[in-house]
Amino acid sequence: MVAKTRPSDRRRHVRFSADIGTRFQLTLAGDHLFYPARIRDVSRGGVKLVIDRRLEPGTVVKVMVLQPLKSRVAYCTPQENGAWAIGLSFHNEIGLPELLTLLERQTSPLWNNSSSMFMSVRN
Repeated sequence: MVAKTRPSDRRRHVRFSADIGTRFQLTLAGDHLFYPARIRDVSRGGVKLVIDRRLEPGTVVKVMVLQPLKSRVAYCTPQENGAWAIGLSFHNEIGLPELLTLLERQTSPLWNNSSSMFMSVRN
């Protein structure tokens, strides 16, 4: 777990590197499917996910971060391996205890990300 900051970074919160399997849901009417994703960094204000599809900036999704959190896609960029990196901004910030709990999960044997559902999205 490494905090990432840059002098030119105008974000309000420090981001922490992560590698955590999760899922997200589009909030479009009638779409009840969950899609696999990997959290690559997280802060109190949002997450960077790697997913297998392109999402338009402004799209509203629910992402599982301890609990479903309504979020908005800030950016979506293609990755060399065919995946997409998306930045999500939470509608409501998460508290420091929730952030620390999420970061601790990536080192816990109970949350070892072994599910094949989460392994389909590569770096």
